Amino acid sequence: MLGTVAIDQREFQAASNSLEQALRIRRELGDLRGEARSLNSLAIVFMYLGDLGRGRPQLERVLAICQGIGDRLGEAVALAVWPSRMSK
Repeated sequence: MLGTVAIDQREFQAASNSLEQALRIRRELGDLRGEARSLNSLAIVFMYLGDLGRGRPQLERVLAICQGIGDRLGEAVALAVWPSRMSK
């Protein structure tokens, strides 16, 4: 939650720190859906920072997780976030 608020406020370093922490916790808990959400938000941070090279692997992992757990909505959100320039 703090990560997404920081994104909205354009505080991308704070967002990245918060999202990385959330990602670690969600992985420890085995929360795949939460992991995908954190990764998706991190990809958004990287897009805002112009670091598409770091954003693309995040979204690829989101898609893999969502497909693996049958989360079609999460899959659609990841695809909507994925800009065409990230696919290069």
